[in-house]
Amino acid sequence: MSPSPRGSALLTAYEPFLGRPQNQSQEVVRLAAAREDFPAACRVEFWPAILPQLEARVEQALAAAPRFWLAVGEAGEDGVPLLETVARNHFDLGEDAAAA
Repeated sequence: MSPSPRGSALLTAYEPFLGRPQNQSQEVVRLAAAREDFPAACRVEFWPAILPQLEARVEQALAAAPRFWLAVGEAGEDGVPLLETVARNHFDLGEDAAAA
């Protein structure tokens, strides 16, 4: 996907990884974006859980200077939604989480 236009909002979620058929963050964002009242100025992107690709995508997102950026993802195994101001992932899945 192309970078977000400068000044717009960016909403990102992750694609499935570890052989799972879906990622809950992707499903939540997909449902939100399908609503009629979803803001037109908000760009939605689904990102792979592959570290080298993520680094490039983060650089692209920051270069586009979105007005705000909400990154949605799964964290932990207890299935409880958590609001984090800083991601707590440790990338202990290796560089390619899809192959882990």
